[in-house]
Amino acid sequence: MARGKKESLSETDSSQNVVCATPSKKSKVRENSSATVRNPKAMARTPDRAEELKARLQELMTATQRIKSMKRSLDDKFFDIAEILAGIEERKLFEVKGYSNFASFAAREVDLPQKRCEQLVRIFRVFQRDAALEAGLERITVALTALDERWECIERTPLPATRRSHAALPVHKL
Repeated sequence: MARGKKESLSETDSSQNVVCATPSKKSKVRENSSATVRNPKAMARTPDRAEELKARLQELMTATQRIKSMKRSLDDKFFDIAEILAGIEERKLFEVKGYSNFASFAAREVDLPQKRCEQLVRIFRVFQRDAALEAGLERITVALTALDERWECIERTPLPATRRSHAALPVHKL
Protein backbone atom coordinates (compact mmCIF):
# COMPACT_ATOMS: atom_id res chain seq x y z
CA MET A 1 0.00 0.00 0.00
CA ALA A 2 1.11 3.50 -0.72
CA ARG A 3 1.82 5.83 2.14
CA GLY A 4 -0.92 8.40 2.94
CA LYS A 5 -3.63 6.45 1.08
CA LYS A 6 -6.29 4.52 2.92
CA GLU A 7 -7.24 1.45 1.00
CA SER A 8 -10.03 -0.76 2.22
CA LEU A 9 -10.04 -4.49 1.95
CA SER A 10 -13.27 -6.47 1.87
CA GLU A 11 -13.76 -10.03 2.94
CA THR A 12 -16.88 -12.14 3.28
CA ASP A 13 -17.15 -14.44 6.26
CA SER A 14 -19.34 -17.53 6.55
CA SER A 15 -22.38 -15.67 8.01
CA GLN A 16 -22.80 -13.48 4.90
CA ASN A 17 -21.51 -10.33 6.64
CA VAL A 18 -19.14 -8.06 4.80
CA VAL A 19 -16.14 -7.09 6.87
CA CYS A 20 -14.59 -3.83 5.73
CA ALA A 21 -11.14 -3.31 7.09
CA THR A 22 -8.80 -0.40 6.76
CA PRO A 23 -5.25 -0.68 8.03
CA SER A 24 -6.20 1.20 11.23
CA LYS A 25 -9.77 -0.02 11.85
CA LYS A 26 -10.89 -3.61 11.46
CA SER A 27 -14.09 -3.55 13.52
CA LYS A 28 -16.63 -2.04 11.11
CA VAL A 29 -19.23 -4.61 10.15
CA ARG A 30 -22.13 -4.06 7.75
CA GLU A 31 -24.78 -6.61 7.00
CA ASN A 32 -24.99 -7.76 3.42
CA SER A 33 -28.79 -8.12 3.55
CA SER A 34 -31.35 -5.31 3.50
CA ALA A 35 -31.88 -5.49 7.28
CA THR A 36 -31.50 -2.47 9.54
CA VAL A 37 -27.97 -1.19 9.85
CA ARG A 38 -26.95 -0.75 13.45
CA ASN A 39 -24.99 2.44 13.32
CA PRO A 40 -24.64 4.10 16.73
CA LYS A 41 -24.12 7.55 15.21
CA ALA A 42 -27.33 7.34 13.20
CA MET A 43 -29.23 6.11 16.24
CA ALA A 44 -27.86 9.00 18.34
CA ARG A 45 -29.11 11.53 15.79
CA THR A 46 -32.66 10.13 15.71
CA PRO A 47 -34.97 11.46 18.45
CA ASP A 48 -36.74 8.89 20.59
CA ARG A 49 -40.15 10.04 19.38
CA ALA A 50 -39.27 10.69 15.74
CA GLU A 51 -42.29 8.87 14.34
CA GLU A 52 -44.63 10.69 16.71
CA LEU A 53 -43.10 14.04 15.75
CA LYS A 54 -43.46 13.22 12.05
CA ALA A 55 -47.11 12.31 12.55
CA ARG A 56 -47.81 15.49 14.52
CA LEU A 57 -46.04 17.60 11.90
CA GLN A 58 -48.07 15.96 9.14
CA GLU A 59 -51.26 16.59 11.10
CA LEU A 60 -50.31 20.25 11.55
CA MET A 61 -49.49 20.68 7.85
CA THR A 62 -52.79 19.09 6.84
CA ALA A 63 -54.73 21.31 9.24
CA THR A 64 -52.95 24.43 8.00
CA GLN A 65 -53.70 23.52 4.38
CA ARG A 66 -57.38 22.96 5.22
CA ILE A 67 -57.56 26.37 6.89
CA LYS A 68 -55.94 28.07 3.90
CA SER A 69 -58.37 26.43 1.50
CA MET A 70 -61.43 27.31 3.62
CA LYS A 71 -60.50 30.90 4.41
CA ARG A 72 -61.71 32.01 0.98
CA SER A 73 -65.23 31.45 2.25
CA LEU A 74 -64.62 32.50 5.84
CA ASP A 75 -68.21 33.68 6.41
CA ASP A 76 -69.57 30.22 5.61
CA LYS A 77 -66.75 28.04 6.97
CA PHE A 78 -65.77 30.01 10.08
CA PHE A 79 -66.89 27.34 12.52
CA ASP A 80 -64.94 24.62 10.70
CA ILE A 81 -61.84 26.81 10.75
CA ALA A 82 -62.46 27.55 14.42
CA GLU A 83 -62.66 23.82 15.16
CA ILE A 84 -59.36 23.15 13.39
CA LEU A 85 -57.62 26.03 15.18
CA ALA A 86 -58.96 24.89 18.55
CA GLY A 87 -57.64 21.39 17.84
CA ILE A 88 -54.20 22.77 17.01
CA GLU A 89 -54.19 24.75 20.25
CA GLU A 90 -55.52 21.93 22.46
CA ARG A 91 -53.06 19.33 21.16
CA LYS A 92 -50.25 21.91 21.06
CA LEU A 93 -49.34 20.95 17.51
CA PHE A 94 -47.66 24.34 17.04
CA GLU A 95 -44.79 23.10 19.25
CA VAL A 96 -43.72 20.71 16.49
CA LYS A 97 -42.64 23.70 14.39
CA GLY A 98 -40.85 25.31 17.33
CA TYR A 99 -43.47 27.86 18.40
CA SER A 100 -43.81 28.40 22.14
CA ASN A 101 -47.45 29.48 22.00
CA PHE A 102 -50.50 29.41 19.78
CA ALA A 103 -50.50 33.18 19.18
CA SER A 104 -47.01 33.07 17.62
CA PHE A 105 -47.99 30.17 15.41
CA ALA A 106 -51.22 31.86 14.28
CA ALA A 107 -49.44 35.12 13.47
CA ARG A 108 -46.85 33.46 11.24
CA GLU A 109 -48.34 30.28 9.80
CA VAL A 110 -52.06 30.86 9.30
CA ASP A 111 -53.03 33.40 6.66
CA LEU A 112 -55.44 35.10 9.04
CA PRO A 113 -54.76 37.86 11.56
CA GLN A 114 -53.72 36.62 15.00
CA LYS A 115 -56.64 38.34 16.70
CA ARG A 116 -59.10 36.68 14.30
CA CYS A 117 -57.59 33.25 15.01
CA GLU A 118 -57.97 33.77 18.74
CA GLN A 119 -61.57 34.96 18.19
CA LEU A 120 -62.37 31.88 16.16
CA VAL A 121 -61.01 29.58 18.87
CA ARG A 122 -63.17 31.37 21.45
CA ILE A 123 -66.21 31.12 19.17
CA PHE A 124 -65.68 27.36 18.97
CA ARG A 125 -65.46 27.08 22.75
CA VAL A 126 -68.38 29.39 23.62
CA PHE A 127 -71.04 28.80 20.97
CA GLN A 128 -72.80 25.75 19.62
CA ARG A 129 -72.22 24.95 15.96
CA ASP A 130 -75.79 25.27 14.64
CA ALA A 131 -76.52 28.48 16.51
CA ALA A 132 -73.24 30.04 15.42
CA LEU A 133 -73.74 29.13 11.75
CA GLU A 134 -77.31 30.41 11.84
CA ALA A 135 -76.24 33.75 13.34
CA GLY A 136 -73.20 34.18 11.08
CA LEU A 137 -69.66 35.29 11.76
CA GLU A 138 -70.36 39.00 12.08
CA ARG A 139 -73.14 38.60 14.65
CA ILE A 140 -71.21 35.99 16.61
CA THR A 141 -68.18 38.30 16.74
CA VAL A 142 -70.40 41.12 18.07
CA ALA A 143 -71.89 38.75 20.65
CA LEU A 144 -68.43 37.62 21.73
CA THR A 145 -67.33 41.25 22.14
CA ALA A 146 -70.45 41.99 24.22
CA LEU A 147 -69.71 38.99 26.43
CA ASP A 148 -66.14 40.18 26.95
CA GLU A 149 -67.29 43.70 27.83
CA ARG A 150 -69.90 42.39 30.25
CA TRP A 151 -67.32 40.14 31.91
CA GLU A 152 -64.92 43.08 32.30
CA CYS A 153 -67.69 45.10 34.01
CA ILE A 154 -68.36 42.23 36.40
CA GLU A 155 -64.66 41.89 37.20
CA ARG A 156 -64.32 45.62 37.94
CA THR A 157 -67.38 45.82 40.16
CA PRO A 158 -66.37 45.52 43.80
CA LEU A 159 -68.04 42.82 45.79
CA PRO A 160 -70.33 43.95 48.59
CA ALA A 161 -68.78 43.87 52.02
CA THR A 162 -69.73 40.79 53.98
CA ARG A 163 -70.93 40.99 57.53
CA ARG A 164 -68.08 40.41 59.90
CA SER A 165 -70.12 38.31 62.25
CA HIS A 166 -70.47 35.59 59.60
CA ALA A 167 -66.80 35.66 58.68
CA ALA A 168 -65.78 33.61 61.71
CA LEU A 169 -68.49 31.01 61.25
CA PRO A 170 -68.02 27.99 59.01
CA VAL A 171 -70.27 27.84 55.94
CA HIS A 172 -72.41 25.00 57.25
CA LYS A 173 -73.29 27.00 60.39
CA LEU A 174 -74.60 30.10 58.58
